[in-house]
Amino acid sequence: MNPEPKEMMPVREEPRTLTLNPEVSLAEVQQARKNVLELIQKGLKRNIDFGQIPGTQKDTMYQPGAQQVASWFNCMPDYRILSEEHNPTILNEYEQEEKRWDNSKRKMVKTGKSIARKSRGHHAYRIQCNLIHRPSGQIVGAGLGSCSTDESKYIDRPNDLDNTVFKMGKKRAYVDAVLNTFALSDRFTQDMEDIVPEEVIEATFENVNKDPIPLQKKEAERFIKKEVSDSEVEQAREKFRATGMTGSEIKQTLKDLIGDKTPEQWTRKDYDNILEFLGSK
Repeated sequence: MNPEPKEMMPVREEPRTLTLNPEVSLAEVQQARKNVLELIQKGLKRNIDFGQIPGTQKDTMYQPGAQQVASWFNCMPDYRILSEEHNPTILNEYEQEEKRWDNSKRKMVKTGKSIARKSRGHHAYRIQCNLIHRPSGQIVGAGLGSCSTDESKYIDRPNDLDNTVFKMGKKRAYVDAVLNTFALSDRFTQDMEDIVPEEVIEATFENVNKDPIPLQKKEAERFIKKEVSDSEVEQAREKFRATGMTGSEIKQTLKDLIGDKTPEQWTRKDYDNILEFLGSK
């Protein structure tokens, strides 16, 4: 009678130590780095592709700059939604600083008081951006970005801004991918225009003629939170069209009412003046 075969115990192998070695020489690395920095210096435009946000020490890479850098190396973005959240009925309770129109300063100013506000809706995205080398189809780098309507600039009307936070998440992921892929984090940061406190920008405006700053006032204005929503602007446009006025007449009327301002620069007072005029038509 043959003895039963003994169960063979697996031999446990010790993990091998992985040693990473550069695949290019130091001279090649230094030359590649020099080429990238030279392209940035000569090819990117300050205040368009990148800029310095008030209150920060490092330049911020904007999406146009990231697109320029990627195009130089024949790379394109490929996005993946890692997670998303949607709840259109959830109640948000938050506080918002009260503002009033100061006629002497011709702008909205903070009163120092907080107002309890409520809104409904929550939308959030977490996105990965892979940079693809077009000729080879290979992934050469990646970045992550996220955005939520819980952020202060979106929480007042979450259900209107689902697509907006999706695009913002993509933008952040794209810029992150470019900074990671081309090792530019020591030269640029990102998203500072989304988190810099409004009072810092306002303080910069007050000192724009007193102290030389590396950021023009016009650029800083891009980052002030809009006081009139996109949907309100569209409502005003529809009401203007309903009056039968021509495009040139509408343009001149707006100039008479609020001056040469784009819809992004409208204040609540401007909007109230426009509605008052339209109500009289």
